[in-house]
Amino acid sequence: VRGSKVVALDEQGDPLYEDIGPTPRFLALSRKYLRELSDPGKETSH
Repeated sequence: VRGSKVVALDEQGDPLYEDIGPTPRFLALSRKYLRELSDPGKETSH
């Protein structure tokens, strides 16, 4: 989903807008759980 903020310009000078859809949240959660699963010494709450 296209946001209202221009975050960069492509090679032809066209604006690239921020992503306000579920992708940023998905990536953040993916990194979080990958870190937790990669650290075997860390205890989880479940």
